[in-house]
Amino acid sequence: MEARTDILRRSKTLATIIRVYVEGTGDKPPSLQEFNLADFAGQVPGSGDLILDPASHVDDPVVTIWEVVARYHGPGQPFDAGACVRIQARPRPATEAELTLFRSR
Repeated sequence: MEARTDILRRSKTLATIIRVYVEGTGDKPPSLQEFNLADFAGQVPGSGDLILDPASHVDDPVVTIWEVVARYHGPGQPFDAGACVRIQARPRPATEAELTLFRSR
């Protein structure tokens, strides 16, 4: 039987899919969104990282930040859409300092 790493080496391109599970809040249900590695500048977000909610715009009155609380790897799982990493995030409003950072040109 061919090893998984040998199969990956033969592959010309392997997409790294990052699935982000955003916890629900009082008024919003939980959501699941998929991104590729390029969406995060080639870095896989880890615990403590902060992500600007793609639905938020820095000039909106309320900007949402996703705080990464866990990162899961599933080695040995089938590659249904390339290598998959799962992220759990907790949404929260951006702080004044974060808004200043995002809004500075």
